[in-house]
Amino acid sequence: MINPDPDSELFWETWKIQHPQHETALKAAREIIQNFKFQEQKLAKEDEKEILEHIIKGQYSESKTSPARRFYNFNLRSLVIAASVAIISCFPIHIGL
Repeated sequence: MINPDPDSELFWETWKIQHPQHETALKAAREIIQNFKFQEQKLAKEDEKEILEHIIKGQYSESKTSPARRFYNFNLRSLVIAASVAIISCFPIHIGL
């Protein structure tokens, strides 16, 4: 829903066909997710310079995650969890016995 790809689009289209009774809840969940605003973090000039130097020297490692990136990843994970809980709580659980 945030960064859709062909696989996720196919999943949700299939899910909507299989669960037409939950279309209203799905639309509400999609709207909630799309209305979240992410605060963009700016890097300090010093950090930009350091990153550029590492890139130029060929020493930049993708395993080094900037504080801004960690913050974004945390928010994204929190959003996905919250949306999942919201969606799941809208649907009764059917246990086949």
